[in-house]
Amino acid sequence: MCTLSTVPANNKLIFTFNRDESPFRDSTPPQIFIQESFYYLAPVDLIAYGTWLGISNTGILIFLMNGAFVKHKRQPKYRHSRGVIIPEFFNNGGEIEFIDTFDLNDIEPFTLIIYKDKKLYHFVWDGQKKFWNELSPSVPHLFSSATLYSPQAKEERRKWFMNELIDLQDNHASKILNLHQRSHSEKGFRYPGTSVVETVSTSQIIVAGSGAAFDYYDFILGRTIHNELTWKKIMH
Repeated sequence: MCTLSTVPANNKLIFTFNRDESPFRDSTPPQIFIQESFYYLAPVDLIAYGTWLGISNTGILIFLMNGAFVKHKRQPKYRHSRGVIIPEFFNNGGEIEFIDTFDLNDIEPFTLIIYKDKKLYHFVWDGQKKFWNELSPSVPHLFSSATLYSPQAKEERRKWFMNELIDLQDNHASKILNLHQRSHSEKGFRYPGTSVVETVSTSQIIVAGSGAAFDYYDFILGRTIHNELTWKKIMH
């Protein structure tokens, strides 16, 4: 489940992500994971020990949403959680080719949005086939999970998103954050609380020329965690 928006503004890219999940599914705030030549930040799901997003100090961002193009019928059991895809991606150097070669058989359908080398990639696994699409990072995008939002709900949310963009002034990031944290009754993206699923956190990552700011809003524990990354210079 989940919602992701990407908005270009003033030579920055604003990525804002709502995690819609059971309020009883424990997770950690963003942790640092050290690789051989870089590190990445990612929150951790304490059930499957995967994650729904990650950002590296080499300027790679990756986001995972449940489901593909349409809502699917769940199998009783899968080989492993979709959430392990992101750690495996970074364990393999954050290379786009890894997604192409990784065995996804018996993995539940999911969607990835990847930002790397100033390019934006949209990847979908529908349970049988892999689909790639390169998107323009210079225009806004909205992605809503197919497992939680019907085509009609997606279209309604798209209209809210586009209307919000019309009114943007200089405070782009705070306006988009407010949209993600407003309730549905206020034409916002925050999923109402139930015993089954609700918006448990919002993450906002603002990418600028030399690095990124990463704010993590934990609604279960009522805390905000701020991180900053400076891009590592890649030696050739």
